[in-house]
Amino acid sequence: PISPPQKLFEVQQDGVLFCHLINQVKTGTINLSRLKQHVTSKIAAIGNQNMVLDGAKALRCVLENISAEDLYDMKEYLVLAVLWQILKVGLMQKITVTHHPELIRLAAPGEDLSAFLQLPPEGILLRWVNYHLRKAGLVKEMRNFSSDVCDGHIYINLLHQLLGEHCPLDLLDNISPTVRAEHIVRVSAAHLNCKNLISAQGIEQGVKTVNLAFVAFLFNTKPGLQLPSDDEMFRLSQDRERLQTKVQLLESQLKQFSMGTGVIVDELKKELEASRAHCQHQSTDLESARKECGELTQSLQTSRADAARMMGSDLPLLRDQLKQLEERYKKKDSQLVDAEAAIKQMLEDNGVVQSRFAVVIQERDQLREGGEETRRSLDEQLRDLRAQLEAVTKEKDTLQRVMDKTQDMVEHTQAVYERQAVHVAHLKTLYANHSSAKSLALALFKDVSADTLMKKTGSRTKFGLLNRVYNEKKADACFFVLLKECFLFLYKPSKRNEPQEVLRVDDTLLDTTTVPGQFFVLVSSMNEPPTPLITLRFETMDDMKSWHEALGLASEFWTGVKQRRVRKA
Repeated sequence: PISPPQKLFEVQQDGVLFCHLINQVKTGTINLSRLKQHVTSKIAAIGNQNMVLDGAKALRCVLENISAEDLYDMKEYLVLAVLWQILKVGLMQKITVTHHPELIRLAAPGEDLSAFLQLPPEGILLRWVNYHLRKAGLVKEMRNFSSDVCDGHIYINLLHQLLGEHCPLDLLDNISPTVRAEHIVRVSAAHLNCKNLISAQGIEQGVKTVNLAFVAFLFNTKPGLQLPSDDEMFRLSQDRERLQTKVQLLESQLKQFSMGTGVIVDELKKELEASRAHCQHQSTDLESARKECGELTQSLQTSRADAARMMGSDLPLLRDQLKQLEERYKKKDSQLVDAEAAIKQMLEDNGVVQSRFAVVIQERDQLREGGEETRRSLDEQLRDLRAQLEAVTKEKDTLQRVMDKTQDMVEHTQAVYERQAVHVAHLKTLYANHSSAKSLALALFKDVSADTLMKKTGSRTKFGLLNRVYNEKKADACFFVLLKECFLFLYKPSKRNEPQEVLRVDDTLLDTTTVPGQFFVLVSSMNEPPTPLITLRFETMDDMKSWHEALGLASEFWTGVKQRRVRKA
């Protein structure tokens, strides 16, 4: 291990450390045979750092405005940015459905699988945590890796789902977030071998990068998921094919409309042809009957002529033959009438069939027009849906780029803030190493004369000629009082080159009081009970308010230092 941690910036200067780290994340990313293991010059170190940047880009890290010279010059926030992105790729590279098919359980009911597969690793981790929270019976959901985990409730419920009785839920009743956070760290180290990855302070303060790494470690170590059953896999495949089946169903219905119309038309055509054939057959029979009647009439006339010639002896015989011929004629005439009636009825039936055929043809044309209109409408809807999908995809890509850029800015600001916090801590240590406020002021300002302090820039300065009162009975003479940063200097009016007394007001209590015609600001220590340090007397209410506000700002000196340094960075 690198100790102290600040030595990291010096160790990585030659690029060897980060090259090996990148190959640990993805083997073969960097050709180590080209790596200069023993660096003796700046040129060799820059060459190694260029290999670091090429390897990080191969891992799809975002390295805008970062050069090999920045890493060699040990620019802390840039070194930390590169290191975090490499570690993040290592933690997130296996959080995919390819490596963990059981992640399909996290898809919402009815959700498009293609949309689920496009979720980033952070989104999958949030769904994973919320899946276990629902199994634990919680309504609360985790929406981020910072403020939602500060109280420790989500982590304790998650670890209870993963580890069972090794992480009991009794600590949820503890009102101290610090106790809960320390317990989470101990359980993770003992049962998941998660050492030095997260601290109780990182949980309480909601440090996003630390908590994201911790949740990714928990998932990679113990996901607590099982593959879906065959029924669930069948349901998911049905959901995936639902839209395609709907389109196929519409096309099939349109095709059935067309086929049904064709079948009806074909049946009517066959019926019409049969009717026409029957009519033709009846017409042929009628012509045959008429021809036979003509022949009978001619035969009758011939028989009458022969009878006239043979009227003598053959008359009775001829009468009998004539009677038979007349009966045959009547019978054929009756058949002719029946045939004409049948032909008339067939013609009427033929007209009905033709009318019905015309109606069917019209209905077929209407159905065909309706089918074409339906197809055009479906085509237009499909084009609109495709256009909307393209627009949504473009908007999603734009938002993803903006989110990635914002995330980088947040991480950069967080790193700056943490470095300034370390600086403020060092400054507090310097303040604590001096036994008196006067010696500390000399160490900081070098020259503590009133004129010199009033000329110094960089912080607000307030001064004036005031009466100092220790108690209600005894009052000192007038003093020239000067407030600089968190120090209150008191000078004799005639001797302003050296303060008679120096007080620190950054760890004091302030209060105000008034009597008729007089106004006071009380400065006391923060002991229990508070000890009065000094009382300032003023002639007007406005003066008292002005000094009380200035002293209040000085008492919050450390907050002001932290904010000023962050803004400056």
